[in-house]
Amino acid sequence: MASENVIGMEQLLESVAALGAEDLVLIIDAASTRLKKVGTKSLAKGKHVSTGERPPQLTPNYHWVKYIEADAKMNGWEAFVRTVKPTDKATGVQTEINYDMACSVEREDGEHVFSNTGETFSYAHAMSYSKMLKDRDDPLYAQWLEAFTEKMGDVAVPKGKKVVRKITAEEAKAEKAAKEEAKALEKAAEKAQKEAEKAMAKAAKDAEKEAEKARKDAEKAAKAKPVVQKAAPMVAPVKRLPSPTPSDASAASAALPASAVPLVALPSASPVATVTKKAPGAPVKVKAVDTWKCEEDQVDVWEWKGETYMRDWRNFVWRQEEGEMGDFLGVYIFAKDVIEEAEEP
Repeated sequence: MASENVIGMEQLLESVAALGAEDLVLIIDAASTRLKKVGTKSLAKGKHVSTGERPPQLTPNYHWVKYIEADAKMNGWEAFVRTVKPTDKATGVQTEINYDMACSVEREDGEHVFSNTGETFSYAHAMSYSKMLKDRDDPLYAQWLEAFTEKMGDVAVPKGKKVVRKITAEEAKAEKAAKEEAKALEKAAEKAQKEAEKAMAKAAKDAEKEAEKARKDAEKAAKAKPVVQKAAPMVAPVKRLPSPTPSDASAASAALPASAVPLVALPSASPVATVTKKAPGAPVKVKAVDTWKCEEDQVDVWEWKGETYMRDWRNFVWRQEEGEMGDFLGVYIFAKDVIEEAEEP
């Protein structure tokens, strides 16, 4: 079984100069994958690093490819298959892609070019073309090897082949499209995950704000309200007969039952100054007057027992919260100096 062509650093560098953009991308991809696998470890362990010098065992293949490059440019070439072998970065699997190359035609100036494209033959083409001739034991290879051995003597020829997966150019294109689609789907999934995480973080932050607001509202509601004294029913006077003389007082009291004096609840009103008449010669007693005033249909700030409230012209009282009316407390009774419970107006 014929062996696979192996080239040295000098031969590789010469071939790169003749490659197109597509081939260069494939070489860069393969070199990057290979470097990740063995490059760093080899340097760390002090293994051999190429200095650009060709190992002796690679010399025959190098000279054979150079010979075919010169022979093809001089005599032309038949149709052959050009092979490239990119390696997948993620899996490390090497893929063999075959391109059908047309035979040559000779131009008027004597130069041989590809019949379908008009391109000239390069070292990269010679690598595949020389391998085809060598693998089929072409007479040209036997003639060259005999002449080369006479000049160079017996040299080691690499044996064995790498096991590679062979596919067509169309299959390689389809695989590339599938990989790009998978990569796009992966990016879309990552984007969706980031958006979901962002939405969850926002929801958690909003919930925290709501909890804090509820806590503050509960603390505000828990503040103690001032003690408000309940209003007691007032006794209203009724029409009655003139007061009896002192001598008849006891008899009148016995004659009039207690139920004859009804208890009637009167609406609260602001107290006014009153004068109680006494018997001749008795001193006159004047009650205190509420000096706080408020325009009708108005509410104003009112100070009472060291606290600030809101009080209207009817004496209804509310809490004062930053100059605004707060919770309703009741009605202020000046005569008792208390705030009694009442229905909010």
